[in-house]
Amino acid sequence: YFVMPDFIGKPAELAASRARNEGFHIGKMNFRNYPGVESGVVIQQKPQAGYRLTKSDVISLDVSQ
Repeated sequence: YFVMPDFIGKPAELAASRARNEGFHIGKMNFRNYPGVESGVVIQQKPQAGYRLTKSDVISLDVSQ
């Protein structure tokens, strides 16, 4: 098992690249307006930080636009 890192507040491309480099799959990134947060930053993630992952789990990221 692996522990899901906290990607919230981090640049989405950096978070996705890090996850892919570790062998995980990134699902479709969902882009949403989020006042006060610059574009391209992770605002929500599934699974949540601390969740136990396997290589077959898919990571979903919501990203500010």
